[in-house]
Amino acid sequence: MLEWSSLVALAKRMPRDKVLHRHGRVPISTNFDRAHKNHAISWSLEETLERMEDVQGYVVLNTPEVDRQFKPLVDEIIAELRQRLEGVDSGLYWHATYLFLSASGSVTPYHMDREMNFLLQLRGSKDVQLWSPEIMTMRERERLMTHWTAPRPEWTPSHVNHVTQFRLTPGDGVHHPFIAPHLVENGPELSVSFAVTFRTKGTDRKTNVYKVNHHLRRLGLTPTPPEVSKVRDRLKSRAYFAATSLVHAVKPLAQSTRKRMLGA
Repeated sequence: MLEWSSLVALAKRMPRDKVLHRHGRVPISTNFDRAHKNHAISWSLEETLERMEDVQGYVVLNTPEVDRQFKPLVDEIIAELRQRLEGVDSGLYWHATYLFLSASGSVTPYHMDREMNFLLQLRGSKDVQLWSPEIMTMRERERLMTHWTAPRPEWTPSHVNHVTQFRLTPGDGVHHPFIAPHLVENGPELSVSFAVTFRTKGTDRKTNVYKVNHHLRRLGLTPTPPEVSKVRDRLKSRAYFAATSLVHAVKPLAQSTRKRMLGA
């Protein structure tokens, strides 16, 4: 299922909005979320897949598990991952996977996911540059986890002094810790890699703390960062969960009341 011909067939039968393609060789600092628009390729998806090296293409399949033929493989991988996480960070409840098919020299620009990630190399080689989340300021981390449509923190030249580098060849993988920034550059041949992003109850608690701290900081306070006090983290996470649950419960009632008043 992971041979090139099978992956090309998968790309062609997946919903088109789940498949993005662009030029592979882009600046490492380009906007990750807009790379497929800012560096669009004139070739069709089919032409890009057929002439990947000639056109220097980069194709990403978003959540290939939506394909019923591919889903059993993803289910098997997630089941093994969930088992290995037991006792380390239990409670995996959400996942999304990605397949990257890209020409030599292609770049996945600097960015950070809002989850954890395993990047697994299947064909060709990749150089992965990985940073600790602490390369971002606390304010940047709080904003990243609170405003999902806001621009992500950007790469700066000073980052080169704090990076950890990995060379991936077929059979290798690297773990990206929660919200750890990274960028990836292909080696001199066609590359295929598979990424598993996932969330756990533990990462959700930390996310909630970031969100609460973001709002506390806007009130002029200096909140305690995550993982300094387990008690405070637990209280903040529960408070955020309670507040959002109340909003979800009240919103339909407010909408219904407004409709009745307008009808009157």
